[in-house]
Amino acid sequence: EDPTSILNLYRRLIWYRKSSLAIQNGKYRAVDCGEKDCFVFLREHPAGRNLIALNFSEEPTTLSLSEQFRSDIVLSTYLDREESVSLPNLRLRPNEGVIIEIKS
Repeated sequence: EDPTSILNLYRRLIWYRKSSLAIQNGKYRAVDCGEKDCFVFLREHPAGRNLIALNFSEEPTTLSLSEQFRSDIVLSTYLDREESVSLPNLRLRPNEGVIIEIKS
């Protein structure tokens, strides 16, 4: 019943993976984010593009990514963010991961 439970996170991740050709079959490309405790990569497919950003630190961080496209967070590990974001100024909370849809 808890909307932010780990079970609900797994359900949302599985649902999103099934609905996204970029996540399923997209070409993988690592993205340099300049932070040692973060990992960022892009999945590209003709049907869409997803950026995945992971903060493994206990501290919040702001990533400066070079992508200049309109971008929307579609899923956060906190299960409380679905918003448009600026990739050159992407803020991640401690231990947060996000899936971002990049719009052309």
